[in-house]
Amino acid sequence: LGSDHCPAVHVLCNDFRVRVFDTSLTLLAQSEPCLIERIWAKSRLPGGDSILFCGDGIYTTDLKRIAYYPGGSQCEPLTFDDHGGVLTVLLQSGPRMMLARLEERGFLDLAVIFYVNNKAYFLMIVSGLVVGLLAMNYYRRRSQRNLVLIASQKKELEETHAALKRAQAQLVAQAKYEQAQDIAGGVAHEIRNALSPARNALGRILVDLDARKIDPDTLTRLTDLSERSVARAVDLTRLISEYSRLDTKIEELPVSPAAIMAEVLEAYREEADEARVRIQADIPPHATVPGNKDQLSIVFVNLLRNALEALAGRTDPRLTISGEDTGHDLLITVTDNGPGIAPDTIDRVFEIFYSTKPSTGTGVGLAMTRRILELYGGTISAANAPTGGAVFCLRLPTIS
Repeated sequence: LGSDHCPAVHVLCNDFRVRVFDTSLTLLAQSEPCLIERIWAKSRLPGGDSILFCGDGIYTTDLKRIAYYPGGSQCEPLTFDDHGGVLTVLLQSGPRMMLARLEERGFLDLAVIFYVNNKAYFLMIVSGLVVGLLAMNYYRRRSQRNLVLIASQKKELEETHAALKRAQAQLVAQAKYEQAQDIAGGVAHEIRNALSPARNALGRILVDLDARKIDPDTLTRLTDLSERSVARAVDLTRLISEYSRLDTKIEELPVSPAAIMAEVLEAYREEADEARVRIQADIPPHATVPGNKDQLSIVFVNLLRNALEALAGRTDPRLTISGEDTGHDLLITVTDNGPGIAPDTIDRVFEIFYSTKPSTGTGVGLAMTRRILELYGGTISAANAPTGGAVFCLRLPTIS
């Protein structure tokens, strides 16, 4: 078997492969395993290509199947065109016979045939695509509505946020105004109280001078009283000035509370020795906190001076300063064995201008102490010890 110009031998082997040899028995091609059991005939297509009629279909000479019919059928060319091309074939399988026409189909025809043979699958795919498109369109519209709703809510939130900021600014301004009023009123009241003895003393001096009966001792006493009153008023204005400028001196530098406390105790050692106050201080030397050294010194000075004043004239006066590093905070406790704090005033000791010593205190020291600690994330509280005396507890965040 073979074409007109290239004779060839087609051999059906035991492995169900067809091998093609030329006249010198050189292997030219081989097929995949197939059901070709016999070759009934060789002919041509209407276009002129050689074909083989085999046991399970029609093949080209290079063993590519171009038509299929049930295995075991006998296929014989029946009619031919003018050029010898097969037009119809006779298929016989037992007693059944069938005529088949050989036609060359184009791509569109093959597509139609493929569609007809696989119509159910196509309908399933198209239905799935339609459902998918409908679902995608639904969720797209839903997403658009959600985006519009989110944009509207975002705009409302921005407007609400802006309104809240304006309201907050108004509240802050009102609070600052009220605080300024309170401070101004407190300053005026405290300075008036501080200067009142000086005014009375000066008036007494003037009266005595007019009467020419003032003696040197009285003049000295009244002059000292006036100087002390004026000094107290000046000291009060200095404290108020420092209190108002605390925010401008914030410096978050690593400082050692133990070292600062040691310097403060050294500065007040003579005063403590004169009052015979025994002071025991134990603050972890390795603990460091963020802060300003000068401002933290003010904290310790205020607490130390208040304790020394409270312990004046007491029997066996003692002051204990202890510290504990928790890993996150430094807890400092300042305890004395003085008279303690009156229960009805303990909640007000940190208010500005409130003092339990009206004649000597300014009411600024403890308020300044609390403000300094708050600037660096710390706190302070006051209480009375069970055995008597005042207890001040400080908390400062430590630097890891």
